[in-house]
Amino acid sequence: MNYEIRKPAPSLAPYVRYYWALDVSNPDVIHPYRVIPQGCVELMFFYREPYYAINSAENRLSLLPYSIISGQQHSWFELQAAGSIGLFSVLFKPHGAHAFLRLPLSALTDRSIPFEDLAGREALELENKVVSANSIDERVKCIESFLLKRIPEKTDDLRRMDAVQETIRALRAETSVEDLASRACLGYKQLSRIFTRFIGMTPKQYLKIVRFQHSLHVKQHAPHISLTRLAMNCGYYDQAHFIRDFKEITGMTPRRFFALSDAYSDFFTR
Repeated sequence: MNYEIRKPAPSLAPYVRYYWALDVSNPDVIHPYRVIPQGCVELMFFYREPYYAINSAENRLSLLPYSIISGQQHSWFELQAAGSIGLFSVLFKPHGAHAFLRLPLSALTDRSIPFEDLAGREALELENKVVSANSIDERVKCIESFLLKRIPEKTDDLRRMDAVQETIRALRAETSVEDLASRACLGYKQLSRIFTRFIGMTPKQYLKIVRFQHSLHVKQHAPHISLTRLAMNCGYYDQAHFIRDFKEITGMTPRRFFALSDAYSDFFTR
């Protein structure tokens, strides 16, 4: 297995967190992949063997196109592939994708849709270049050429979202919607309206995801911390609140989740 990360060009850094690629060559293995909410929109390209979305309720697989854009998620979903797989992803900053997609990100919430549905022929042309490239650096060059042509001018609302996001990150989600609105010089309803358009969910819903990501970050750097201490350190009211939110977001209790995988926060790991 080969996992690589690349940082964006300076002019794209306000919008893109990083690019990552995963290559696995094992023809005899099925690769399930549970996608948990990370507070960011993601543009994914699949090369080599196809990927499938798992519909657990109906016990069936749905073939995915070569590129999808995955909006903000309230809860987990699963992908599956078999054999030799390749995945290249653009992880946008929480409000970064809005600048390029030019649509309310609430339209993508809890959805993963073909990139072609949003960008038409240009998406297919980019998809062909990314899928046929031979390395992560070639893929980064393809996607940055596409994005650099589409950098928008910054608006007041975008600047507000920049400031609000920095506050949420700095405070590790231990703040209130009222405090965020006050810092942004907006009313509660105004902030909620702009937040839903730029981020894809309400501030309250988003703080819940960031608090969860913070718990992963703390556990990542303190693997032996108890779950009770972890809940207290991350701003949960009590253990029951922590377990309830964790299970809703990941589909598992914290104990089972950490038994199956190492803690890693996409949101707080730079």
